[in-house]
Amino acid sequence: NTKMAIKVNGTTVIDDSRALTNIASVDATTVASLGAAGVGGGQLYWGETFITSGSENYSTIVHNASTNTWVSVSANNGNKVAVSTNDGATWTIYNTGMSYSYGMATNNTGTYISVGAYNRLQRSTNATSWSSVNPFSDDVNYYDVAHADGTWIASYGNNIVRSTNDGANWTKYNTGAAKACYGVAGDGAGNWIVCAQYDGQYYHSTNDGVSWTYRNTGVAAATRGVAYGNGRWVIVGDGGSISVSTNGTSWTNTLGTGRGGSHLHISYGYDGFVIATNDGGIGLSKEGDAFGFIFPRLLPSMSTQYVGQASTTSTVLIGYANKVARRAFVL
Repeated sequence: NTKMAIKVNGTTVIDDSRALTNIASVDATTVASLGAAGVGGGQLYWGETFITSGSENYSTIVHNASTNTWVSVSANNGNKVAVSTNDGATWTIYNTGMSYSYGMATNNTGTYISVGAYNRLQRSTNATSWSSVNPFSDDVNYYDVAHADGTWIASYGNNIVRSTNDGANWTKYNTGAAKACYGVAGDGAGNWIVCAQYDGQYYHSTNDGVSWTYRNTGVAAATRGVAYGNGRWVIVGDGGSISVSTNGTSWTNTLGTGRGGSHLHISYGYDGFVIATNDGGIGLSKEGDAFGFIFPRLLPSMSTQYVGQASTTSTVLIGYANKVARRAFVL
């Protein structure tokens, strides 16, 4: 493959066929119009900024709207968190004491929860200092965490854990899943969905995560990520699968979207959905019912299901290895 690197107004812009790992935030106008139009020949180009010169791999990015703070945690054993207050232009590194962080969420008022491997759950009220909560002794991994209307829920092995006091205390609930649960999302009205890996399988709660019912989207592909927005649930998974529902129980399914690679995570922010794929793609949709895919050809060949998107109107960040990609311009 031909690789190219150019600069625009001093900013390095890279066109390089690689796979992406982590998305944060959507520009409502640009992203939505590209998604609705099916992208066509359009291409996103990105500037590249080092988060750190170290060897950490940053696995998820969240944005706290109340302080305009971007936070990213390392997915390997770096025990680091990176914080930016200027839309990803520069970052300050802090030590969390937690390695292998797989997911993070914020409630947009100042609390952050980070979860990861080896039964690790961390909490912060300022993004710079973190304390270990670890309420359970099971030798399992946390895979994802989400916040909706005062409730935090994290996938924990084949169960979930739940907090209603800002992450200070947690209670474990049995989903009934046979394998580890992955992506989790809530609609802010007491309804939650957690993905359960097997073909089309997920678990559904209508009482704010207290009890769970097994359901199936009907798609013949493992479920990986879920998001809620614009009155729609969207579940993504292997084989380029996308399942869309307005009630969390009846689904419209498609397979082989994008290039047909696995859709590892989906997130919703500022009037738009974003899908991250393991073959270098970004799926974009304003409404959640039709996705257009673009392939920025920027990021290294890393495959992860832990992707974050923040609710901001102007900035798109993608974390990969020890860097962050920032959207530069649109052709």
